[in-house]
Amino acid sequence: MATKVTFLNPHRAEIETFDGKVYIMHFINPVNYLTDKQFDGYFTKCMIELFDTYYKGDPKVIRGAITREMYLHHLDGTFSLIDDRDEERVRIGSRIKEIRNALGLDAKDVASIAGIDPANFSRIEQGRFSVGLDILCKIAGALNMTLDFVPKNIPEQ
Repeated sequence: MATKVTFLNPHRAEIETFDGKVYIMHFINPVNYLTDKQFDGYFTKCMIELFDTYYKGDPKVIRGAITREMYLHHLDGTFSLIDDRDEERVRIGSRIKEIRNALGLDAKDVASIAGIDPANFSRIEQGRFSVGLDILCKIAGALNMTLDFVPKNIPEQ
C-alpha cells in the first residue's frame, strides 16, 4: 500500500502510511492547502514522496527530514504530526469540556457525579488520558448526554 494524503480542511491533512497507520498534520496557516489546490496536488504529491522515502514506522524520526524537504520544495514546514488516536482523545476531551461549560458545571462536580478522580477527569478533558467506554458512559451520564457515533470529517467553522 502506498501513502495516501487527504486534506480534512485547510489546516489539517490526514496521512495514511504504507503500514496503515494514520497521522494528522496540523498547519498554522492554509498555505499548503492553497498550494495543493492551485498547483494540481503539488503538496499531496510531495507528502507522498516524502513519507514513502523517510517513514520507516516511527513518525518521530521523520519530522526533521520532512520539515527540511518541505522547505526545499517551497512548502510551509510549520506543522505538527500526531497519531490519529491522539487527535480523537483531544477532540473528545474538548467536546466534554464544551458540554460541561455550556451546562455551567464545574469539572470537580462532574467528576464527582461520574465517580472519577478529578485529576483524571481534567486529563480526559485535555486529551491526555485514554479512557474506555465505561468511563465515557459515566461522563455522558453525569452530563445528561448519551454516546453516539458522528461523522468524522465535519468541516471546522
